[in-house]
Amino acid sequence: MTKPLRLATQPIKITCQTCHSAKIRCEKTQDSASCDRCLRLDKECVFPPARRRVKHRIDPLQARLNQLASGGNISDAKITNQGYGATYKPDDNTMLLTQLAVSSDLINPLGHGWLDAKRAEDLFNVFRTQLAPRFPFVVVSETLDLDDMRRNRPCTHLVILAVACSEDFVLQRKLSRLFNQVVTARLAAGKFVSFDMLQALLLHLAWAHFSPRPRSYTQQLHLAISIVSDLRLYRPRTNDSWNLDKAGNEGQHVEWSHDELRALIGTYYLDSSTAIVLQKMRTMSATGFMAASYHMLEAQAEYPSDKYLRHIVHLQQILEEVDGINESHMQMNQTGAMIGAIRDKIDSFKLGLPFAISDCPVLQLQLNSLEVLISQKALPGFPGRVQQRLYDSPQLVIDAISECISATKSVADSFLVLPLGYEHRLSNIEWIVLSWSISFSARLHVMAGHPATLRLQRRLDFRHTLRQVTLRLQSLASPLEDSTGDRDVFYHFLRRGRIIESWYLRQTDLDSLSTPYNSIGISPDQINIDANNTAELNQTRALNVSSGLDPGFGLNPGFENVSFADFFAEEMRDPAFAMFLGDSL
Repeated sequence: MTKPLRLATQPIKITCQTCHSAKIRCEKTQDSASCDRCLRLDKECVFPPARRRVKHRIDPLQARLNQLASGGNISDAKITNQGYGATYKPDDNTMLLTQLAVSSDLINPLGHGWLDAKRAEDLFNVFRTQLAPRFPFVVVSETLDLDDMRRNRPCTHLVILAVACSEDFVLQRKLSRLFNQVVTARLAAGKFVSFDMLQALLLHLAWAHFSPRPRSYTQQLHLAISIVSDLRLYRPRTNDSWNLDKAGNEGQHVEWSHDELRALIGTYYLDSSTAIVLQKMRTMSATGFMAASYHMLEAQAEYPSDKYLRHIVHLQQILEEVDGINESHMQMNQTGAMIGAIRDKIDSFKLGLPFAISDCPVLQLQLNSLEVLISQKALPGFPGRVQQRLYDSPQLVIDAISECISATKSVADSFLVLPLGYEHRLSNIEWIVLSWSISFSARLHVMAGHPATLRLQRRLDFRHTLRQVTLRLQSLASPLEDSTGDRDVFYHFLRRGRIIESWYLRQTDLDSLSTPYNSIGISPDQINIDANNTAELNQTRALNVSSGLDPGFGLNPGFENVSFADFFAEEMRDPAFAMFLGDSL
């Protein structure tokens, strides 16, 4: 193997090119110049040179931010940097951002003439009846006065209108951009930390796929977590013994409101789900105070959805337990024992529910995610040692593949049985789980060419399922464009879905059934599948022959240059298969 290429004369990046292309963390825990992943996959480990930062651009930007933070009028500032050769001249957007930080009137979409009071009331009813059940952490009372909410919680008011008007995506993009401008302005002015902003961020994140591109999901999630930390929502609301200003208020103990406790649980849910599904760092954990909070909410039952919170947190903890299984460092019997114990927990959880699972869409989503994640963890050696496990226990691998295919197919089926138009209600996490399932299932079906799995493949008919998903997305895509010339989110879903469909049909030798590209502006040349591991393919074939398997196991016609390992990405966000993840998550 070639040694990593490093340039000693200039700084280098901390992530090698292989890990950067796969969008995963680059780690070095062994005494080698190569990273762990390149060593394991026997790949060339190249650390490219780091880009040099242009320092002379920092001073003008810092001066602008200082002007905003001091409360001054940035329109009076002229910032010139002789080295950069540029003079700052304020534009309308800059002046608007300055005013957004201090004025709630500009946050009111009714004041912009984008919609009237009747339309706003209708959108709030849409949120209460159709969207809130899918995210029970921000609840709007039916008796709430909308004018009062607009004055006291303008950010939440704005985002509710934005997520509820998704069927009018041009208006929705205007409202979402306005909210992003508010976030930017308040961060710059130091007026960001508020409960109103926390609720708005949670709702914006829950339906983040509707946001204008490029998106900043991870950044806004951590902003929400920072508000929880700054407000200290994660612990009982008690007086600080070190704060002298509160020395005379010992008898005035005030607990957190129900809305604040729901927001705490919602922030944990989004953080944990994002860490599991998108393989990101988890920041929050379920604490004893959180348990006391959802028990109290369930007991007082202010809203019917409060009874679901305890079970959502419980199931999320089981998801975290499954995600923590590191099967690469375990024997097959150890992994099987852990998964068996977790399945027993899930069965006990279902039996102990005092209501039907279908009553809570969040629980349905969590259970679907659990089935896919457990089946993935149960696949022996996934993702790096499948070939060796195939040689050691071929029937075990075949059974695990069959279980994975069934689990992923059930997620796609649950999407297809939804009533038409219901797609606008689905949350961002629901779309990501659907993407995960379809991508994973496509890989598994291409791989599972053994006679033992062919009957299952014919019965499940994934090709038909994939076609139905694509047609469903095609019926949702709008021909309209927003003010930037961008199409709606379902157009981008459709575009990526057809890329997956085309790849799947080509790999299963079904080119004649490929989907036309003209209607969505994709040429076959744009679909590039990395399949250059011929040596690893030959090793796979040798293992199949030596173990008594059909030499064509998992290798349909046309697979001469595709390796077994190519069907298993290091994580779900493989660019060729990430159907609904969007940009800059």
